[in-house]
Amino acid sequence: MSEQERTIQEYAKFYHEALKNEVEFAEKILDFNPYPYQKPFLLDRSPLIAACCGRQVGKTTLAAIKALHFTLANNASQVLIVAPAYGRA
Repeated sequence: MSEQERTIQEYAKFYHEALKNEVEFAEKILDFNPYPYQKPFLLDRSPLIAACCGRQVGKTTLAAIKALHFTLANNASQVLIVAPAYGRA
């Protein structure tokens, strides 16, 4: 096995392990370190989530991370993001 093939296999294993947990995915793949109060939101696997929090706490960022993680972790998935204006989606 060539060095390039070995590197690809190592990255694939690293990526696969990171997809098992949303917090690890955010930290290892996206280089995003969530605050302790953000981790329960990322780890919540409920089909619907309501977040009651203040301004500038990362709601949009967390929603984007969850949508990206879900899309990559579930093969035949489709994710629709809805916003009141095109620029916010």
